Amino acid sequence: MEGDRAVETRDALAPPDDARIGSSVAAQAQASSTIEKLRERERALTALLHVRTAGDPLFRAAIETVGAVYAPCLAGIALFDDHDTDLRVKHPWHAGAFIDPFSWSIAPGLLRDIVGSGVATFRQNVPKIVLPRADLLGDVSSASFSCELLTRDTQIVGFLFWVSETAEGAAEAEGELGHLVAARISAELDHEADRRARRDGEQQYEDIATTAFDWFWEMDAEFRFTRLSERWRELTGLSPSDYLGKTVVELGADATKGRWAEFYDALKSRREVRGLGTRTIGAGGVVHYWKVNGKPHFSEDGQFLGYRGTGTDVTAEVLERRRAEKAERLLHEAIEAIPQGFILFDEKDTLVVSNDSYKKLYPEIAEKLVPGADFVELVRLWSERTDDRPDGVSAEELYQRRIRAHRSERRVLEHHRSDGRSYLINEQKTKAGSTVWLHTDITALKQREVELKAVSDALARKNHEMDATINAMTDGLVMYDADDRLVLWNEHFREMFAFADGQLSEGLSSADITEHKIRTGLISRQTVDVESRRDEIRKRGEMTYKRRLDDGRTLEVKGACMSDGGVVMTFHDITLSEEQAQALRDGAERLEHLNGMLSTQNAYFDATLNSMIQALATFDRQDNLMVCNKRFQELFRLPDELTSKGTNVAQIAEHIEQSGIWENALANISKAHEQARVSGFEARSMRFVDGRAFDVQNTLLENGDLLITFYEITELEKQARTLKDYAEKLEFSNRELQEFAYVASHDLQEPLRKIETFSDRLTSKYADVLDDNGLAYVERMQNASARMRTLIADLLDYSRITTEAKPFGPVDLSEAVGAAVSDLEIAIETCSGEIRCGELPTIIGDATQMRQMFQNLISNALKFRKTDVAPLVEITAKPLPAAAAAESGDPVIEITVSDNGIGFDNKFADQIFKIFHRLHGRSDYAGTGIGLATCRKIMDRHHGTITASSEPGAGTTVKIAIPASQPAIEENPNA
Repeated sequence: MEGDRAVETRDALAPPDDARIGSSVAAQAQASSTIEKLRERERALTALLHVRTAGDPLFRAAIETVGAVYAPCLAGIALFDDHDTDLRVKHPWHAGAFIDPFSWSIAPGLLRDIVGSGVATFRQNVPKIVLPRADLLGDVSSASFSCELLTRDTQIVGFLFWVSETAEGAAEAEGELGHLVAARISAELDHEADRRARRDGEQQYEDIATTAFDWFWEMDAEFRFTRLSERWRELTGLSPSDYLGKTVVELGADATKGRWAEFYDALKSRREVRGLGTRTIGAGGVVHYWKVNGKPHFSEDGQFLGYRGTGTDVTAEVLERRRAEKAERLLHEAIEAIPQGFILFDEKDTLVVSNDSYKKLYPEIAEKLVPGADFVELVRLWSERTDDRPDGVSAEELYQRRIRAHRSERRVLEHHRSDGRSYLINEQKTKAGSTVWLHTDITALKQREVELKAVSDALARKNHEMDATINAMTDGLVMYDADDRLVLWNEHFREMFAFADGQLSEGLSSADITEHKIRTGLISRQTVDVESRRDEIRKRGEMTYKRRLDDGRTLEVKGACMSDGGVVMTFHDITLSEEQAQALRDGAERLEHLNGMLSTQNAYFDATLNSMIQALATFDRQDNLMVCNKRFQELFRLPDELTSKGTNVAQIAEHIEQSGIWENALANISKAHEQARVSGFEARSMRFVDGRAFDVQNTLLENGDLLITFYEITELEKQARTLKDYAEKLEFSNRELQEFAYVASHDLQEPLRKIETFSDRLTSKYADVLDDNGLAYVERMQNASARMRTLIADLLDYSRITTEAKPFGPVDLSEAVGAAVSDLEIAIETCSGEIRCGELPTIIGDATQMRQMFQNLISNALKFRKTDVAPLVEITAKPLPAAAAAESGDPVIEITVSDNGIGFDNKFADQIFKIFHRLHGRSDYAGTGIGLATCRKIMDRHHGTITASSEPGAGTTVKIAIPASQPAIEENPNA
């Protein structure tokens, strides 16, 4: 609209074609009288002042105004070149028409007179030779040369000049008119410099947007795409031209649903669009995810032109987030899938997660086992409800026992419940301070343990019986394992083959036994076929043969192969009675039965060991491996030969280091073993080369062996790091926002001062020139400037809550209220208001901020008063109950500020404390919407709260809860 008026005004003032120029000259020629000339000047100047078209159209209109009024021989705008040695004459006017631009060599004498005069207006009769384009002046030997200095940012950049024969009486009027025209041109030069800087900035922004990683887009006022940067094609493989001239609805988006509805609401209300999430299927069917930002832009006269914005490719971020969510879901499912009861508390003893198995173990508090629950409260509730409280133990005593036990680093115990079930409770703290509990139902295991003990006792009795039996046998008996090493023998075997007492031992090789028989003369070296006989027994499964000794005895040898590859052999003197032979056969059968029972027991033990999620191994006093489970073998990638009994820890450590799993493995293991053997228990954390982390525990057993367990804590560490990084980023973001508000409000004041200064000048110097519309515009500009200054002041106060906060100290709240009332004395008298303040306590805080808070609350009460009722504000205070004490244990004071004003709908109770939020229009009530936000920020710094409640027409009540004392050292006051 403004642009259209500018075009109409210019057309009316300065027609560009020769016919219109001729008319102007003719009209000038006809204005012969002084009155007519003055009226012509007034009309021309009025038309010029209403020209809104920038740049050359304005300059040409100005020259035409001068030419029409003065009828000069020559007129134009002369601008200095870069070297200040020549002048460039723009839009020269001669004989009633514009002529081609030309250069004018500066005449030293004339230039010295103009600049040295020290005034903006210069007028003098000068010789023709020093004038510009003297050849156009014909027979004129000298003429009146008039000029007005042109400036840009207070620097002289040229002249507005005209050469004419002027009547002496009109000199003063001509000077005023020329001065006004020159002032308008100087202002336009300033604006032109600003526009050039702005165009350069826009071009720089466009270059950056074109070459940046993000893609750049523009929409017109109808929300149709007018531009997509080439970066769009690079990212998606799609042509930008396919989108130009179309809206997102025409491209397939549903503007009535979800994010597109929000997007279109923002566009229609011309708000900024921030973080709009969307996706696009690019070339080849590749899906791209975007985060879109946009900002409306306007013309210089405030006309809405459309939107500009960027799109950021967040595909990797979205996919990574989905992978993380999937991993978290899988972890949760894994926790729920384990049969043991699992629960995790963080370092503040706040419940993080618990599975259903744990809730089933403790049905009396199952409904309270939700994330965020407090450990202390859970223990207290359990102590009061549980049926497992020992006789004579009160709920309070049970509660105190559980709290004391919780303070230990690690606790492993068995818990037997009243329903007969037994649980193994493993509770331990991580280095980060979290607590992990694992409750395993071992009822069946305890039953098996009882059964196993019964079997073991029976087996011991059977072994005793077997020992008695085999030692009572008249036959010799011997048992070898799969490696032909001695496992079992009886006394008759020892005596039969002349072994001294103690000469036979478990693990003795069959070759050593054969060598003994040769040395004692029982067999000759030429008849040694023992090895081949045993191989044949293993092949056949059993075998009977006769052996004649060199001492003359003949033995009947019977051999049988066991399931593990071992061999049992009996040696029967064929002279023995049949009854003795039968007894020997019976003993062999009993032995085989016992061997089967032992194999079954070993199978149960292996199954239990290999089902553990922890890696486990035991080492003897010489650090030789006794036993390990599959998890231990998988963890260190050990081949089968290194998991056999008797493997030294040095061999295992060497393999671990060579595999690149754990650096300095031997040194770390040896040190841990040494400490565990000294203290009885050693716990620590270790980290593999690939980044996995483990809690390692070394426990000294009663027989001197070491039990080592490895429990992986990699995911727990990752979660802890993620939470820490998030907290640091959040703190940094808050600090940046505070600094931005403070700096931005300072930087806004300089342009505001210019606006106020120039508007005051327009009012003081040109009030008689401006029409009513012009004066109205200036008044509106001044009102807007005043509102802007108030907004900046309030924004500065808001940012100073943390940027210029004073140290905490004693604050008499009564004095703070009195100071606030004193500041508002005029406002209170104006509205006949009354402030009633009860007895208020002294607290620790920032006195300036307390005064500011009360001043904001009282000012609001006075502002939003009823038209026919004098405002009344009442301020009271009282201590809150001990249950509401602050974290530090200090009491909390509740301050109430109530009024009898217009009130508001209570559904807006939270929104009124948000910055810039207003429930009323600016025309109804003045203000910036920052006052109550400042109050809330003051309470945040003082670890307090502020709330409001109201009903329309029933006044407003504000309640403030603030600790009576503050921490000795304020935490991050500038955050």
